[in-house]
Amino acid sequence: MARRLALILGSSGQLARALQSCESGFEATALGRPVLDLTDPRSVRDAIAKTAPALVINAAAYTAVDKAEEEPDAAFAVNETGAAAAADAAEKAGAAFFHVSTDYVFDGQLGRPYTEEDAPHPAGVYGKSKYAGETAVAAAHPEAVIVRTSGVFDDEGRNFVRAVAGRLIEAGEANVVADQTLNPTFAPDLAAAIFKLAEARLEGAAEPGLYHAAGAGDASWFEVGEAIADEVRRLGHEASVSPTTTEAWGAPAPRPADSRLDCSKLREAAGIALPAWRDAIARCVASVKPA
Repeated sequence: MARRLALILGSSGQLARALQSCESGFEATALGRPVLDLTDPRSVRDAIAKTAPALVINAAAYTAVDKAEEEPDAAFAVNETGAAAAADAAEKAGAAFFHVSTDYVFDGQLGRPYTEEDAPHPAGVYGKSKYAGETAVAAAHPEAVIVRTSGVFDDEGRNFVRAVAGRLIEAGEANVVADQTLNPTFAPDLAAAIFKLAEARLEGAAEPGLYHAAGAGDASWFEVGEAIADEVRRLGHEASVSPTTTEAWGAPAPRPADSRLDCSKLREAAGIALPAWRDAIARCVASVKPA
């Protein structure tokens, strides 16, 4: 039996790459710039209409958290207007639509893991643009599924885990923020969960709407840094991490202090739970080559 076609919007990001290489019940194809540009709604409509997929997964986004403070129009053009255009095109084509969002829609002040029922309150432009995108997607495609995740990393692209590992391998030490807590998420694990949820959705076994999907277990970035240092030492290098604060780090954009996501809805509604984030650290550290 022929596999259903899944069109992935975005081709070069961490999640987009993971979706393309993930084994699933779908035949996956990805489109990114210049063929598909979320700031050009016509290119989005044309791509979806021409491909005629059963499933569209929007893995494209403006993710430069700090730069978004200087470029709000650019962030909203991709994360809200572009996402809405993609959802509308998918709805008109009769395709299921999955949109990937972020824990940054929350300000991190709740003091417990956020559920899908908790009201978003983003603090920075990036989070505001992503929340606006969630709202626009739901309006354009009422049957859409919105998947919020947290702290995505993989063993290939530019991300926190590989950056800290590279710093430790090169210099032996690194300062890491200790006052931000989240659920680090390995991109291939997230990709597998999205496809499983999509299969359940297309078979009528899962409802549309919001789902939280993130790696099992929470940690501060400093605790992730300590895990990275453990793996770097196993490779024979000296490695130590020191805690610092968000204020001392001095990033332009605000970050949520505690953006842990409660993923029990995903587990209870679809029987899906992501593996622990710690399991993937060794794989990612091993992928970093000394300069």
